[in-house]
Amino acid sequence: GGTTWNALGTSTTPSISASPTAQTSYRISSVNSCSRTASNVISVAVNPAPTIGSLTLTSSGAVCLNAGATTNANLSLSSYSATGLQWQSRFKDGSAGAWSSWTTYNSLMQNTNSASITVGNLVERYYEFRVLAQRSSCIDQISNTVQVIVSPNAAVGQLTVSPGTEFYSSSPALTLSVSSFSGNLSYESSTNGTTW
Repeated sequence: GGTTWNALGTSTTPSISASPTAQTSYRISSVNSCSRTASNVISVAVNPAPTIGSLTLTSSGAVCLNAGATTNANLSLSSYSATGLQWQSRFKDGSAGAWSSWTTYNSLMQNTNSASITVGNLVERYYEFRVLAQRSSCIDQISNTVQVIVSPNAAVGQLTVSPGTEFYSSSPALTLSVSSFSGNLSYESSTNGTTW
């Protein structure tokens, strides 16, 4: 309740608008020629809006998917002023895929007040991450978005040459072929087997 009450105005309707700048208590009094009756008291707290700094990756946004190993991304928030943080992510399969909806990635990370977090068990996808700074019922503040691209390690299959490997010509016409690959191919040659 309060001890000093200030008039906000009079009205014959059951509601008015108010814009408090500090914690304020409100009540409504009904007055007629017979009596004056006050309602219950409601207190409204005015909190500072949450703030949020810059979200960054502590390593490159290109992450390699190592076979048999856990693939992680380390995220760090420069600063925040809030009662809670919610880490969110979304993903897509391949550069031309459609982004999923933003979700709290419960299998990898929880709502936490830590300004840094490790996201583990990433698979071969494009990921985006952001943080929501929350304070009670105030509007959330949303950080910038960072992207992580998880790619498989480069792989190359068996190299073959056509029509063969032995010639009696100084400049035979050859076709070099590889059975399978992932990544970008770089063709190299050597005349001594050590310098390519």
